[in-house]
Amino acid sequence: MHLLRDALPRSHRRPNLRPAITLIGVGNPWRRDDGVGWAVAAAANRRLGDAVVVIETDGEPSRLIDAWVDTDLAVVVDAVCSGSEPGTIHVWRGEAEIARGRRSTGSHSLGLADAIALGRAVQRLPRELVVVGIEVQQTSRGDGLSSVVAEAVEHAAELINDIVTRWQAVDQPQAGSNATSSADPGSSE
Repeated sequence: MHLLRDALPRSHRRPNLRPAITLIGVGNPWRRDDGVGWAVAAAANRRLGDAVVVIETDGEPSRLIDAWVDTDLAVVVDAVCSGSEPGTIHVWRGEAEIARGRRSTGSHSLGLADAIALGRAVQRLPRELVVVGIEVQQTSRGDGLSSVVAEAVEHAAELINDIVTRWQAVDQPQAGSNATSSADPGSSE
């Protein structure tokens, strides 16, 4: 008789490494400025190193959900088309603000709003979600960012560094503090 023990695949993240922070770069680098999400994620990763897990995706909802599952803080960075000046950096926090700010602004037919709705329905949302959007200029075929969007990459990466650093300072006990932690009943510490 075959018993189904651990029949479902395990998350690729180790459970004792909380809080988990995932930086998700969304886009398509072969459509000019639509690749800005990947470029910003790479630049932010150079600053943050092991503090974050970096994932690049095309923004398809099930891939976004897989990227942020078991994550305390998910920072999604993507190209937007809202009518603002190219290179403008937008930041939205929480489901309601993201829904208002991202209405018809993404460069993908299905994307973040759909992923949030589906994630809510299957109870697979991160504890906290922040979206950083960079206003694009060109999304035609080709590689390379327009100059104005390329100039925004380092600014957006620094902004993400600040978001992660502030979140860590608020969410994690300070070293040397009298904070205590309770072990997970299922863990072996």
